[in-house]
Amino acid sequence: MAFRHKINNIKTLRFETNDTVPNGNGKVELKVSYYFREPRFVGIIGDFKFFDPESSKEALYVSAEIEYDIHIEEFKEIKKDENTVILPQKVAAYFSNMLIGTARGILHVRTENTKFSHYIIPPIAFSKNIEGDVIINAKK
Repeated sequence: MAFRHKINNIKTLRFETNDTVPNGNGKVELKVSYYFREPRFVGIIGDFKFFDPESSKEALYVSAEIEYDIHIEEFKEIKKDENTVILPQKVAAYFSNMLIGTARGILHVRTENTKFSHYIIPPIAFSKNIEGDVIINAKK
């Protein structure tokens, strides 16, 4: 499926480390959210939290955003009304995979040569985890 788009913007929304945590090789939490805004932008935000396995304290937090400029013809297909866009499952999975790669790059660059450089964002199979089309509400 061809879905014409280009990246409009990439941002690191938040990056924090907790130097008091000895080891962050514990649980990783991921939260992904989508938004759209006029004229034809669809964004995806990923929040990644790394926890210390012993204390359960947050060791590192990365939040990344990618905003896509959707081609006008594709946007006409996915926009249902003034407040709703329905992103096809395959496109949502692709955008999510792009977000993971972007967040991995941010994590690498920001932790290079630090005690946090061993942290990784694990592989995620979004094509299996996103079970249907994604309904996105307008960004307020």
